[in-house]
Amino acid sequence: MRPFPIPASDFINIPLRNIQGSGELRIFDLAGNMVLHESNIQSNGDMLKVNVSGLASGSYIFNLSLDNGNSTSFTVIVNR
Repeated sequence: MRPFPIPASDFINIPLRNIQGSGELRIFDLAGNMVLHESNIQSNGDMLKVNVSGLASGSYIFNLSLDNGNSTSFTVIVNR
């Protein structure tokens, strides 16, 4: 899974190839503070588009957890 574009400015696209189900997305700054939480994310096995326009420039840890037990974490750079 390779989110794009990086660096992001308004949106980040997260490819979800062959992943079905619902779950949640948590975004943390590098100090460990949760800055965004989206629950009831629906995956149709294609792409998840996340609005990051409200985040300040910097690096963030994205944690995506699906109800089927799949989870992944990755770093995203937001640049204004």
